[in-house]
Amino acid sequence: MTAEILGAMAAAHGTDKNGRHAYTQHYGRHLDQLRETAFNLLEIGVGGYEDPLEGGRSLRTWKDYFPLANIVGLDFYDKSAMSEDRIKIYQGSQADPKVISKILSDYDSFRVIIDDGSHRSEHVISTLLMLWQYVEPGGWYIIEDLQTSYWPMFGGAFYEKNSPLTSMGYLKSLVDGLNWSEIHQPTYSPTEFDKTLVGMHFYQNLAFLQKGDNTRGSAFVRENRFPGL
Repeated sequence: MTAEILGAMAAAHGTDKNGRHAYTQHYGRHLDQLRETAFNLLEIGVGGYEDPLEGGRSLRTWKDYFPLANIVGLDFYDKSAMSEDRIKIYQGSQADPKVISKILSDYDSFRVIIDDGSHRSEHVISTLLMLWQYVEPGGWYIIEDLQTSYWPMFGGAFYEKNSPLTSMGYLKSLVDGLNWSEIHQPTYSPTEFDKTLVGMHFYQNLAFLQKGDNTRGSAFVRENRFPGL
């Protein structure tokens, strides 16, 4: 039912998250518990390209779906004319640390971050690295349109699917970190992702990364110690 409600809102606002793509069913599944919560949501990519009055459809969808949330948008083009109550839009490249710093000077953290920006692998990876630390515990970092990870024109590579220089290749490199404490390797120093990434959910062209505490360690490893490993 929640996915149906979100789908209807998305259709009413005309965002392709429900039409061209089948994303709203997954958003509804993972984000429903936030509907009556006050929090900050950042979406990278407002839409509409150069037209200053075009786009913002998903931002307005989030505003309706999360009635207590602050909705923040970032786009390469100037979309400030579409700012309204509970929707604030910044201009700049998602790969520009100065732009990201400006947003973070106004908002300390986000419960939800959505990357629907350039879809270039180098931008997807660099933005994740810059913003992951500002996702609140229990929050979500979501990346859309991951099909571009296989397209050379977007910095992807269909012939080298596990390359950490591509969006999907980089995300795959994080999977083992979910189980880092289960690997008896006493000299290993866990990364920030190892310690705070607690779940990864992949769908067609879409990934949800969940933030949390992954530092409790492994009782199985502590009890057995696996001599010789």
